[in-house]
Amino acid sequence: MAKKTDEAPAKLLTHHVFLDTDVYRQLGHNYDSPVLNALGAAVEGSGLVLHATDITLAEIRRQLRDFVAQTAQELKAVRKKYGRWRKQLPDTVKADIPELDAAAVAEAAFEKLHDRIRYDWNAQIHIATDIHAADVFKMYFDKVPPFAHPDSKEFPDAFVVKALEKWCRDNGEKMYVVTRDKAMTETVRAAEILIPMATLEDVLDALAATETPDIREKVECLLSKPEVVRGLHDGIGWCIDELIPVYVGDSFTDGEVTGHAMRSGDVEIADFKVVAESPKEFGVLMEATVPIMVNVAFDDMSSASYDREDGIYYGVEHGAAEFEADPEIRVFARLTRNPPGVASVRILSGEVEVSEPYDDYM
Repeated sequence: MAKKTDEAPAKLLTHHVFLDTDVYRQLGHNYDSPVLNALGAAVEGSGLVLHATDITLAEIRRQLRDFVAQTAQELKAVRKKYGRWRKQLPDTVKADIPELDAAAVAEAAFEKLHDRIRYDWNAQIHIATDIHAADVFKMYFDKVPPFAHPDSKEFPDAFVVKALEKWCRDNGEKMYVVTRDKAMTETVRAAEILIPMATLEDVLDALAATETPDIREKVECLLSKPEVVRGLHDGIGWCIDELIPVYVGDSFTDGEVTGHAMRSGDVEIADFKVVAESPKEFGVLMEATVPIMVNVAFDDMSSASYDREDGIYYGVEHGAAEFEADPEIRVFARLTRNPPGVASVRILSGEVEVSEPYDDYM
């Protein structure tokens, strides 16, 4: 990892991260660069949440068009000089320099990076163009960052920062904004709820420094407290509809889950990782077993008969049943230090497999 800058805290204060366009540009828009691969691993394994905006993506697309167009122009100049030698020495200079379809190359490069951001890294995309223009023009006329200097015309940055700031306030979160752009850094710092960070390497270094043995011990202590256990149960219950149980048992023919809900019982933490720390709370990524009640619809074959000639069953009726399940899911929770409690819970798992308890359906 690169050496930390003065901006980098010892530990992460939030697991939400936004990358400015200059980060992608400095990395050559290479979605396979080592540092972006490390980011992807942190999203998958450590609960980092990547953010982007429609304006950011549009700027990346424009930059790629400019860069590829420049490459095409340079290639054209080289081809002209190269053609002289090919004409003079056809027996020696046989190969040709291919032409570059700048528009197609730029679009293909953008689609690759966009898919990595949107799908592989599961970025939350904010529509910055929906921000009221009046709010941005007020910044412009008040001459506040990014319009603090007489020649400042950083309207895209202003819309982006307003969108990120609004999301943070609406969700009670803070967010790192990774940028080396001076105007963007000043704007982020003025927003207060956003935290400027010079490089993505700084974020990853801070993540690595967050879970120390003493911090893990403090979180273990919190997770043992009854009020935190209850808070996790209730918090998961509030967002349990985000879970998608898929029936994979053997007892119900063509069984399909029609509903599910939390039931009484403890949420059991199989493992956890501390991914953010502040004076007031911890951000914790957990593998948790949750008690749920599952409703399933199925084909009742008890009175059905099979027609060998037609190869179908007759007399199949619709059945319904419910059973208890304890799937393991991935959860992110913000745990408060004092008083001990749960500030928020988010289910990160999508589909989970469920089946009836074996002993109950023998």
